[in-house]
Amino acid sequence: TPMIIGSEGIGDNPLLSYTEGNVAAALQQISGFDADFGGTEILEPLCEAIDNMSKHRKETRIFLLTDGQVSNRDQVIAKALTNKDNIRVHTFGIGSGCDRGMVQDVAKNGRGSCSLVEDRDPNLKGHVITALARASEPSL
Repeated sequence: TPMIIGSEGIGDNPLLSYTEGNVAAALQQISGFDADFGGTEILEPLCEAIDNMSKHRKETRIFLLTDGQVSNRDQVIAKALTNKDNIRVHTFGIGSGCDRGMVQDVAKNGRGSCSLVEDRDPNLKGHVITALARASEPSL
C-alpha cells in the first residue's frame, strides 16, 4: 500500500500527517522495498496522485521512487507539468537500472528535487531526509 505523507488527511485518502512517527514509518517501509517485480509502472500512480491531490490541496508534494525504466517516459515527464502551480514532484532514482534522465526531467517539470542513489548506497535514509527538507521549503 502506498504511503503518502502530507500535512492533513482528506476523506478516505491514505494521506498521513507529517509527523516524526510517520516519517519513521515511511523510512521503514522504504527500507523493505524489493525492486524485483518484473516491470515499472509509473504513469498510472502518478496520474492518480496528481489528479486526486489537485482537487483537495493547494500545496502538495509527491515523492516518486523508481529503480527502473518505462516505455512511456515522455508521458510521465509531461504529467509532472500538470497543476505545476499546486504540486511539486520530488524524485528518487535508485540504482544503475533507473532512467536517470526521466527522473531528472520529472523533478524539473514538477518543480521538485531529484535524488540519485547509487547501487548499495548505505545512505538512503540521508537522501530521504534531504529530500524531505527540500520539500518542506515553501513554493513561490
